[in-house]
Amino acid sequence: MQIAVALSAIALLLQLEEFTIKMKQAVKIKKTDPKSLYVSRKVINAAEIHSWAEDQGFENIVPEEKMHVTIVASKAPIDWMKLGNADEWNSEEEFKVPEGGPRIVCALGDNKAPVLMFGSSKLSWRNEEALRLGASWDFNEYQPHITVSYEPTKIDLDDIEPFTGEIILGPEMFEEFDQDWVDTNIRKLEVVKPEEYSNSFNIIKLDDEARMVYGWASVIKENGIDVIDTQGDIIKSEELIQASTEFMKSARMSLAMHKGGSIGQVIHSFPLVGDLMKSLGVESEKEGWIVGVSINDAGVWNQVKSGELKAFSIGATAVREPV
Repeated sequence: MQIAVALSAIALLLQLEEFTIKMKQAVKIKKTDPKSLYVSRKVINAAEIHSWAEDQGFENIVPEEKMHVTIVASKAPIDWMKLGNADEWNSEEEFKVPEGGPRIVCALGDNKAPVLMFGSSKLSWRNEEALRLGASWDFNEYQPHITVSYEPTKIDLDDIEPFTGEIILGPEMFEEFDQDWVDTNIRKLEVVKPEEYSNSFNIIKLDDEARMVYGWASVIKENGIDVIDTQGDIIKSEELIQASTEFMKSARMSLAMHKGGSIGQVIHSFPLVGDLMKSLGVESEKEGWIVGVSINDAGVWNQVKSGELKAFSIGATAVREPV
């Protein structure tokens, strides 16, 4: 009997020890250091939305397995545990957005990605809850949406009939915010740091007799990779063509270091970009805007020849749009 009691006591102590270990682990989880956070829900009926997008004429549609709705995208660290589980009181594993309600197809971001926007009080509330806990959100406001394609479309989005059916979403998935994923999936391109291309816009040829300078006014791609400029922006080929065309129509003026009066005039201008290069049979590692500038200021010309002024730069204004 004494042996049996002793064994029972030992077993009880082992259970208590195991319980204590689990409790300590639970406490550690609750006190995990705040981290960046990305919360999303997978689109369960993505096949329906993919089929709708095809019928509307969209190309390069996001694969069904990658369709999702972003709820939180916080670069700022927060305590995940405080955000809790949105489906805690819901017996169903899926969250359903009823058919109908506000729906619109529009373009978002620098690359004008087409998205299907829809209304959902629950998703909007979750985003607000995360913001109250200290999460960051890089855009003006939160609007639930499903990205149709990460690439711009030539389709007039005003003519698109939005998907009006039920949207079925899976459970919330928590993970750390991954900027690399955003760069390669949202923008669907590889990014290059501006400092790696500090010489991209260098003057490449001088004509001393005519005081002409030739070179890249802007480089937007190198070896097929989009280049981020010194302002942290990416210029798309269609935007560059439009900007260079308007410049040649209205301005054509050259300044020294973006200030003062005119020191010359842009005489030659050529947007060397993808489709145009292919049509002309031109091959180049770079894509961008090539210019030829006539310098009429003697002092500036001397600075160009001495190497003090050795690169072109674009001065412009633009409106940034979040993705």
